[in-house]
Amino acid sequence: MAYRAAAAASRTAFQNPEVTFVNLNLANVDATKHAGVPVVGDARMTIAALDAALDGYQVPAELVEAYTKHNTEWAQYATYQERKATRRPFL
Repeated sequence: MAYRAAAAASRTAFQNPEVTFVNLNLANVDATKHAGVPVVGDARMTIAALDAALDGYQVPAELVEAYTKHNTEWAQYATYQERKATRRPFL
């Protein structure tokens, strides 16, 4: 999901106080939106610099495990809801 799509719900969907967004944009006015850490610059160059700076970084295993568990649960729920919504009643 693009951050812009999540921006309207960011105060409800991302309530973990340990989560901080990094807002990368060419325009300072847009980079400073939604209480994230503003980064002003060209996306391709900035992401390349961040990639180099984070070389070798590993997300802690317990976070990967939690993400995988929640992602699987969400996918199962979304699939169920989709199937439920597309059922046609017998006539």
